[in-house]
Order: sequence, then C-alpha cells, then structure tokens
Amino acid sequence: MVALDAAGHQLSSFAGAVTLSLTRGTAFAPGPPAQGVLFETAVGTPGAMHPYVAADGGAFTFLVTPNGAETINIRATSGGVTSDSGDMVIEGGVFDHFSVVPAAGAQRNVPFNVVVSARDGSNNVAAHFLGNVSLQVSQGGGAFVAIPGAVHAFVEADNSQFTFAVTLATSGPGHSIRATDGNITAQPSAPFNVLP
Repeated sequence: MVALDAAGHQLSSFAGAVTLSLTRGTAFAPGPPAQGVLFETAVGTPGAMHPYVAADGGAFTFLVTPNGAETINIRATSGGVTSDSGDMVIEGGVFDHFSVVPAAGAQRNVPFNVVVSARDGSNNVAAHFLGNVSLQVSQGGGAFVAIPGAVHAFVEADNSQFTFAVTLATSGPGHSIRATDGNITAQPSAPFNVLP
C-alpha cells in the first residue's frame, strides 16, 4: 500500500494508519477449511491495519490471501480518505475432483438434472476444465454402470460446470451417481430415491 500525494507521487513522510476492508468478497473465517479473504501485516500475523512510521517511507506491504474463487474489491482507508482496488477475479485452482448433485424428485424413465462441477482441492470451481465426462449410477451399493447418453465434452463456455439430463430405468432408494473423465472418478453423490 503506497501513500500518494495529490500529484500521484509517493508520500514518504506519510504517518497515518491505513485499514483494509472488503467492499466485495467474503470476510475471512478460519475454518477449517479457511474461507474468505485473509489480511495479514506479516506472515502468520492476521491484521488489516498498519500505523505507518518513518521507516515505511510511505509504503507498506499487506499480505492478502483469498481462500476461495470469487470477485473481490479491497478498500484502503486512512482518516477520511479511501481508495479501492477495483474488482479482482480470483479463479479456482487446478482441477482435483468432481462435485455431483442430482436434482430432488427423480422419477423412473423421466429426465432429471444432475449438475457436475469440476473442483479444485479447496472445493472451488476449477477454472478452465476441459475434458470428456461421463456419468455412472449404482443402486443399493451395487456396481456402478454407465448411464446411456450421459456423456459431455466440457468446453470453455461451460465454466467448468454442466447440467446433464439423466433418465434412469430403475426406481427405489439408494441410487448414487458419480462422474468420471477416465482419470479421476468423483465420490458418489449422496444416495437418493427414484420414484416409480
């Protein structure tokens, strides 16, 4: 954070206190897992306020750690002066696993939605996932079998998420669906009932 004078030059004699806050984004929650945006004044020292001293020369480095994929905007305030960073898009990390969420109220031989998202290790949507994904179903803990027609080649426009229209020929409790790209297979969805 650099203090500037009216002409845009660094104000090396600045001695005010600067506080950071979010005007957009999620406030920090330690978790586990940690969520939101963490402000630190030094590694391992949480804090969003720094009183400038002569040794700072008008500049101080806050550490900002976003713990999720979202758009954030940071505001610096000192006395009656504020300055915003502008929106910054924080993308998810590298693809790690799939999230599989079937819609409620599934019925045998009637299409229902199953949302599949590519996720990073922190369960954020993984940016730019491109891959061929197919769905498999199991009932009552039995073997997983391919769901006919439930295949999709993810493209950039999908934003790492796709809604499959799935039709199951079986009914009853204990159905689970999982996704695979041939390399990574998702943990199965929570068991759900398929009405007759």
